[in-house]
This record gives sequence, structure tokens and C-alpha cells, in this order.
Amino acid sequence: MKEKIAMWNEVISVYTAALEEAKRYGDVGGMEWDQHVIEFAQEKIDELERVSA
Repeated sequence: MKEKIAMWNEVISVYTAALEEAKRYGDVGGMEWDQHVIEFAQEKIDELERVSA
């Protein structure tokens, strides 16, 4: 379970960096996608933490 949580945290890290780059270039579609993936990954982490509790 910890490995899956770590993997989703890495996804958040990657897409947070991508979100900052998209903001820098004004890439609205990229910002929306990056935010969506970050939210999805956070939901997966929350779900895994509930299951493992």
C-alpha cells in the first residue's frame, strides 16, 4: 500500500511541476489537465489511506 501511495505522490510532484510550467506559458489546456491529474491522484491517495486505516 505504501508503494502505491508513494507512486501517486510522485505523480502529484510531476504534474505540479508541469502545472507551474503551463502557468508560465499561459497554456490553459495544460493547466486544466495538470490540475485534473493532481486532483485524481489525491483522490487515489485518500482512497488508499482509507482502505489501509
